[in-house]
Amino acid sequence: MISCQAQNTNDSSLLTEEEIVAALIEDGINLEEADSTKGSVFGSKLNHVKPAVYKLNAKELYIFEFKSEEALKKGLNDFDDQTAAFNLVSFLTYGKQNILIFYVHEQNLSSKDIPYEKEIQETLDRMIEG
Repeated sequence: MISCQAQNTNDSSLLTEEEIVAALIEDGINLEEADSTKGSVFGSKLNHVKPAVYKLNAKELYIFEFKSEEALKKGLNDFDDQTAAFNLVSFLTYGKQNILIFYVHEQNLSSKDIPYEKEIQETLDRMIEG
């Protein structure tokens, strides 16, 4: 999901949270801004970045906007370190350039049909990279 090529931190091709949200909404994914959910591990700072929180059909979507792909990778490492001993609810992780998304869908892990899973991935896949 996350490419391994390096990005310049001043690269104008980096994505913003606003671009991601606009693309998701344009593709028919109804997002509502939400207050930060206190106590949720998904809302914790990762590599010094606090996520924007949205609701998608009463489920949480966390969007982290990092300064580079390298910073995103460090953020994922932070998440792994912070949650190593946790038994987390079901969620999906999406990465696109410098953007990290956690979709906390809470569906059964064996479920073959997670609402919005394909739509989110398709939207991210269509977004132009640099």
